[in-house]
Amino acid sequence: MTTLSRLAHFEFSRFSSSLPGLTSRGIKIAISYLALIIAGGIYFFRENNSPEIVFAFGVTLSWGILMSLSMSHIMTFWAQPQREWWLSLPHSRSLLVSAKALGLMRVGLRVVILIQLACLCYYGVAAASGRMNPLPAGQLIAIVGANLVISLSFIPVAVLLGLSICTMYNGWARWGLIPYLIIMQSPYGLFGILMEMKSSEFRAISPDYLLLYSLGIVVIGWPIAYVLMRLISGIGMKNMADVRLRIKSTASSRSTGKNKDDLIRSANKLSGFAILYSLERERFRYYGSIKSIRMVKYAILSLIALGGFLSSAYSTALLEMMQILFMLPVLGASVYMMNKGNIERKNLQWWLSFPLPRSHLVLAQIAGLWMTVVRIIGALSAAYGFGIAMGIVTGRMGMQHLMEHIEWFAYTLVLYISMLTIALGMLQSSYYFMKSTLLTYIHLPLYMLVGFQTVIINEFFFPKNFVTPAQVPYWDYVGILLAIGLPIAALSTWIGAKYMQVLLNIQSKSTNQR
Repeated sequence: MTTLSRLAHFEFSRFSSSLPGLTSRGIKIAISYLALIIAGGIYFFRENNSPEIVFAFGVTLSWGILMSLSMSHIMTFWAQPQREWWLSLPHSRSLLVSAKALGLMRVGLRVVILIQLACLCYYGVAAASGRMNPLPAGQLIAIVGANLVISLSFIPVAVLLGLSICTMYNGWARWGLIPYLIIMQSPYGLFGILMEMKSSEFRAISPDYLLLYSLGIVVIGWPIAYVLMRLISGIGMKNMADVRLRIKSTASSRSTGKNKDDLIRSANKLSGFAILYSLERERFRYYGSIKSIRMVKYAILSLIALGGFLSSAYSTALLEMMQILFMLPVLGASVYMMNKGNIERKNLQWWLSFPLPRSHLVLAQIAGLWMTVVRIIGALSAAYGFGIAMGIVTGRMGMQHLMEHIEWFAYTLVLYISMLTIALGMLQSSYYFMKSTLLTYIHLPLYMLVGFQTVIINEFFFPKNFVTPAQVPYWDYVGILLAIGLPIAALSTWIGAKYMQVLLNIQSKSTNQR
């Protein structure tokens, strides 16, 4: 193996444990991801029966995931334990950046294949259930092949676009963040365009047009990606080294005047659980304090405020947008908890070494994530409320119209926070089901249940023909959900605390096999 291939493999290994593959573990991960994507498809395409839109939606989703993954990876570079070693390697900057880009492209290859496979599975389910008209085999192969080609062609462009944010940390380059964030949001804007397309406009996403787009990406996009890689090698690498030095300087200045006795006395003021909870919350606070992430956060809140203003004149749109705002953080937290063992496997042994009951460890993890999601929901609600307030001020919406929605707003908030609490608790039982391969397969229905929570909410907790907010919310259903779900979540948490160490046994077996 060459130096470039070894470094690229190292970069890929950062993500490999959370990616689908041909191993038994990779197959389980693939099944869980497929269940989540298909569940999302059932929700988003409940009123759309076009296979072309489904596969085009998968292309756009792949684009958004790859750019977001690359951007978040480079933005948190200074928090990675290997950063000092990586920056000090005796290789050229272009080689290091090429290795990082190739590792992420390899991740992108699996993401693209998984999403297109999920679209194909969803098409099969929808066609078998009568929700979608089946296509001739030749036409289906052409659609799948063309969408796969365009998905593969933009992998280098999406990865380098995501990584290029590191060139905008200093000086006048920061002004480039504004158009950059617009480009990063473009895949999500395409979702709405695709959902509103009429059958007469499907020619734009037909196989021959998609192949033409792919050729354009190769001819125009790949040279742009090469230029971006050169900029990252020069400006980006320097910025990452400067960030490392600034963090060290800030850390040392903050520690001035604090001796060991002061730290011990401040720690003694907290109970064991409070210390664990503070550690868990501090990790999320750290990522939220990064300047680039703050800028992205403010941009998203501004867009949500604009959405609240635009939807203030429409009753149905007003409530549907609020459902989406609450659904995304809850679903994201559920996916994170499903893969928490893989994401934080390197810290698990240190976490388990605390001289505290395992139940405290598990509850601290749940509480830290729960509070983070609730704070995110609060920020999204505040931005949305500000947009609605501007709609009232400008006359798009009256106060009486707002008062009619208040109970539904409160109902939606309570419902999604209840689902979040129950889902995070139930997912702790996964530690027990890791004891054997058979138990892992038995546990998959729970992952599918959590992944389908948006479908369950829309099916049982909201009227099917929602016409006016004068309809009464199903508060009794929420009460039944809590009465059944909270005891199950508590039992799952207790089971997870008891069998948490099983993940260490799996890691040791994996290490021995290597």
